[in-house]
Amino acid sequence: MELDGNCAGCQAVLGFVLFNQRWEWERAGTHMRRAVELDPKHPGKRGYLAMQMASQGKLEEALAEVDRGISIQPYQSTLHTIRSVVLCGLGRYEGSIAAASRAISFKRLRDSAWDWRAYSMFQLDRRKEGVMSYVHRLFENEAPAAETVISKGGVEAGLRWLLAKTGTEADRPARGVNRAHWKLLLGDPDGALEELKSAESIRHFELVYLAVNPAFRPLREHQEFKALLARMKLEHVME
Repeated sequence: MELDGNCAGCQAVLGFVLFNQRWEWERAGTHMRRAVELDPKHPGKRGYLAMQMASQGKLEEALAEVDRGISIQPYQSTLHTIRSVVLCGLGRYEGSIAAASRAISFKRLRDSAWDWRAYSMFQLDRRKEGVMSYVHRLFENEAPAAETVISKGGVEAGLRWLLAKTGTEADRPARGVNRAHWKLLLGDPDGALEELKSAESIRHFELVYLAVNPAFRPLREHQEFKALLARMKLEHVME
């Protein structure tokens, strides 16, 4: 950036690092918007900006931005994943599932698309499908075993199976946001908050959507959840 302020890629990457790792939301947005101004036909830069907008609760603006990106490059899986994020935040769960499924159709191992598909499935009370979305994300080869667990013990057994499979100290931070959702579904909000703290320790990317993710609405009045959002400088999104 010091060498060339008109380098669109430099602007975009700097904005993404500020957004993802530093949680400097407004400064990140400034660089991302500048990247789009410099290179308006690049779909990925519009995707970056849409993510930043979504994290700030500007969901309709984010949807318009990601749709502009998709109009430029209709087959980029990441853009459809971002669209799934935004639609889930807007409460348009069927649309979110469709967007996630579209992303997965281009790249089956599109991890976060499976997550947002799961969030929307649970919001629609399609609980078994929600669990299996997580299974396909993390343990694709063990899907038949997970199906058996669920058929014998129900959705709760499937969630406990996922927790057991990801319970090592090495796994927990990287799976912290997932595990927080599973514990919340099992009626353990305190355990969910501990998992979110574990994710915070590595600044897990999915935390950037914490304030707009409907999966975590049950925690919104919890003081520790509010404190986490304050540390991330996201409390204004809840307001």
